[in-house]
This record gives sequence, C-alpha cells and structure tokens, in this order.
Amino acid sequence: MADAGWQHLNFDHGIESIVHHRGDPDTPQLPQRRDVSPAADAAQTKLAALLDRPTLDGLLDQWVDPGIADDTLTRPAPFRQRLEDTAVWLDDCAQRDPDNAKIINRALRVISDERNLRDLLGANRAALFQG
Repeated sequence: MADAGWQHLNFDHGIESIVHHRGDPDTPQLPQRRDVSPAADAAQTKLAALLDRPTLDGLLDQWVDPGIADDTLTRPAPFRQRLEDTAVWLDDCAQRDPDNAKIINRALRVISDERNLRDLLGANRAALFQG
C-alpha cells in the first residue's frame, strides 16, 4: 500500500533535464576525473595492516618450520636411507666420544623406534592392499 506522503512524487517520465552548474570558484567542486584506485582498496590495506599483525600461533609456526632445502626427504625411500646413514654416523660418534655416549645412544633409540614404526606401517599398508 502506497504512503500518502509519497503520492506527489512521480518517476514515470525519467530525467527531464541536466543542469551544468558553473558557479563561483569558492564553492567546492568534484575533482577532475583521474585514474585512481577506489578508496576501499586503500582502506583495506590500512585495515589489513592493523589487523594482520603477527600472532603467537603464526610466530610459533614460523619458528618451528624446518625449512627443508632438500625436497627428496619428503619421499619414503630417501628418508629411510637418510635415517640409516644417520644411525651409522651416530654409532660412530658414540664410539669416538664415550663422554656423550649416553645422549647419542638415546638418539639412536629414537631413530630405531622410527624405523620400527615405519616397518610396521609398511606391513599394515601391505595387509590392507591384500584385502
């Protein structure tokens, strides 16, 4: 239902005329047309600068990230070979440095546990593929 206060406005005819006002120079005018970015983009970057500050989670992720330079370590076979090489190297270190042998043997146990878990994973995966 139409409001009685708006009945005198009639938009059926469209624009009847365009008036170009070339008034006095003291009145504010629109700036000349330029190719500029919308104001929303600038406001977004300022807002992003305020809100996108480093968080503790982001800093922890950045500090803990190992930054692997050799992406071949992400494949199982080269990683397994690297584990084997590291175990041999640590065993040699334990024999050459008896003072730190306890710590080195603890590292060797961790590597041995990792190899055993990977062997168990491979056996379980093979059992799943056999059905």
